[in-house]
Parts: sequence; C-alpha cells; structure tokens
Amino acid sequence: MAWAAARLRPPLRLLAWKLLVVATDVLACWLLLRLVRAAGRPPARVLWYAANPLVVLETAGMAHLEPLGVAAALAAGLAVMRRDALMGGLAAAAAALAKLAPVVAWPMWARQSGRPGAFLLSAALVTAVGLAPVFASTGGMPSG
Repeated sequence: MAWAAARLRPPLRLLAWKLLVVATDVLACWLLLRLVRAAGRPPARVLWYAANPLVVLETAGMAHLEPLGVAAALAAGLAVMRRDALMGGLAAAAAALAKLAPVVAWPMWARQSGRPGAFLLSAALVTAVGLAPVFASTGGMPSG
C-alpha cells in the first residue's frame, strides 16, 4: 500500500500516507487488544496506548512510520504466544523492515516460539530479501 501512496501527486501523497499510517495504528490497537486478552490481562490496559495523544499526533499529524513496526511487532508477539514460529518470524521480519529496533527482540521471540530455528530462519531470510534492493541501490548500508 505504501507503494500506491508514493505514486500519487504531492498533495494527495501525504494524505494517502497519513491514512495508511492511521489505519496501521488502528490495526496495532486491535492486535494489542488481542495480545492483552491472550495474556489474560484487563483489556482496558490497551487504552494506555490507544488514547495516547502523542501517538495520534506523531502518526496522524506527522505521518511517522512507527505504527508499521509496532503493528508487525505486536503480530510477532501474538504469533509467538500461539507457538507459531513461522508466522512469528515473518511478522518479526516485517517489524525489522519498518524499523531495525525489533531485531533485538528476535532471540527472545525465537526462544518463546517453540521452534527457534524456524523463527530465526524465516525472520532473517525475509529481512535479507527485503533489504537487498536497498543495499543494491545504495551500494551498502544507507547513511540515514
């Protein structure tokens, strides 16, 4: 969907990107609710994230891409709780492709997935495939 937003003309491009980011943030709230319920915690705890004005300002207002990584990381956590190593690895790769920070959680998620090898292999392969065009076009690690 991000590729579709990038192809629009400048006035619509930003609006489309903001809508994509907001939709992903709503998805993150839904995933967080499922994760909280699966953990046996009170669903009202999701309000700490969902009603945070800073999240709304930074995502809807400033079009930051963090909700993409947050939603993918929550999906990885949910898959790991269900002991689905393959889906957890794929979601972990999506989280890493949005922001590299979730990579630090990979060892923990892999251990908790029940099949650490499958988790790490799927996460690493998908991340490598996703980063290959970036490295090819920039001649290595991008500066920014």
